[in-house]
Amino acid sequence: SSSSAELSTHAPWFARGPLAARAHCASFAARWAVLGARALERGKTTRQQGPWRPWRLWRLAVSLLAAGCTWAVGTDEASSLEADLLPDKKTDPWTTTSRFKRELVEMFPANKNETVLELGAHLGHCTRVLSRLFGAVMAVEHSQAVLDQNVQRTSDLGNIVHLNFHTVMDDWSVFSRGRIGVSFIDAAHDYHSVKSDIVRSVAIPTIHTLVLDDYGAEKGVKAAVSEAIAEGIVRFRRHIGEGPPWNFSGRTVQEWEGIVLDPVRNSEAVDLRPPKSLFNTTWVVFPAGVFVSGFFQPHGKIYFDANGVASSSYGVLAWREALEHEAPGSEGIHILRLEEPPHWRAELKLNAQRTAAIMFRDDDNQLVMLREEMMRTVGEKLLSFLH
Repeated sequence: SSSSAELSTHAPWFARGPLAARAHCASFAARWAVLGARALERGKTTRQQGPWRPWRLWRLAVSLLAAGCTWAVGTDEASSLEADLLPDKKTDPWTTTSRFKRELVEMFPANKNETVLELGAHLGHCTRVLSRLFGAVMAVEHSQAVLDQNVQRTSDLGNIVHLNFHTVMDDWSVFSRGRIGVSFIDAAHDYHSVKSDIVRSVAIPTIHTLVLDDYGAEKGVKAAVSEAIAEGIVRFRRHIGEGPPWNFSGRTVQEWEGIVLDPVRNSEAVDLRPPKSLFNTTWVVFPAGVFVSGFFQPHGKIYFDANGVASSSYGVLAWREALEHEAPGSEGIHILRLEEPPHWRAELKLNAQRTAAIMFRDDDNQLVMLREEMMRTVGEKLLSFLH
């Protein structure tokens, strides 16, 4: 029951993994090379004494030793890789299939100078494989308890940064400084979350490849990918993993397990910024302080229709963007007015992603608003604190 640190200090070289084996073999071969060089010098003085030439035997011995060490280390690495290809999704539905992992290895044979962004790192099964392929892995997971298990499972690997982060709710500017080449998307599988992950990944200029898991198994993933391709945000490159039909967890899947996309960044692609208009969006209204109160009963709901009219649980609302004289620096601020008694007026201030807002009513009520499609995301975030 020794710790990994104790194992790396006291275990014999052949039990410390491929790097220790390589280092030991190199040291051993170097010592033999020195002995061979000395024999070579002695042999030079005795070449005329007969056909036996010991330096040739030393050269042969050192060459055979080096080849044997290379084979032994290669065999160890191959065995280690086979272990990291497990578990398979067919026995553990919370990971990818072994075929998916193996094709990742084939896709990225020379990417050690890049960083991969793993969105939804979960328990670390794919994190281990990605660690083999890239110089650094940013393993992102919204559940701290799950992330802790990932940290434990990958504790023997030194190129992983673990980050407790929600891909929809948190600020992606944290990724702007690293040279991220690949985005591996396997976080929340609902349509809105996946679409957000795709759009934000494409917005990182250094990312050249997007890999998505559960393309065939989750309708939300396929819908988000199909829409992103139709909008010109991404382009299809290939499928990855199990091909249709395939089975896992008692299900038969009639689509490919995963998909690989190329980002499209040109004038013909759609604007990746969030829409400025509230038109055709539905918002759930909560009392202020809802997320610390433990009481999540909605206060109301608002649907922003065309022509400055909104239907709501409060009655018919008129809405428009605020004018500069009403709210200096008014971008993201809207004015609402209830068209029936008690005729309150409100100022609505949106966040930068236009996924949440604060409503300040003139009757001294302050309310919090979330876009309806964010409700599952918020629920997941709250549950992560409980587990």
